[in-house]
Amino acid sequence: MNFTREAEIRANFAEIMQGQHDPQEMIDKMVEVIGADDGKYRNVWPPATEELIKQVQQDAWTRSVQPLPAARLTISTPTSSACGFIARLDAVSPGAPAPPPVLRV
Repeated sequence: MNFTREAEIRANFAEIMQGQHDPQEMIDKMVEVIGADDGKYRNVWPPATEELIKQVQQDAWTRSVQPLPAARLTISTPTSSACGFIARLDAVSPGAPAPPPVLRV
């Protein structure tokens, strides 16, 4: 037995599908790419999506890693339990020397 109303499903999908590209464009492009004897290793359609992907990947390849602030990680086993552990990360004031690592078992 299904309690989902068809009208509700259609209304939800109508909202999701707004702005969708014409499916025939994708079908035509797939037929072209699949039927070709040669072509690109990576195929993306439409061209605007290809450019977006290239930009996102370029940003990932050129992004810089920023140093994290100094912190102290403390790992300890609770006295009330025979198993498990507690990990705590404490930030250190800027300009202060980095604390030595602490491990409590």
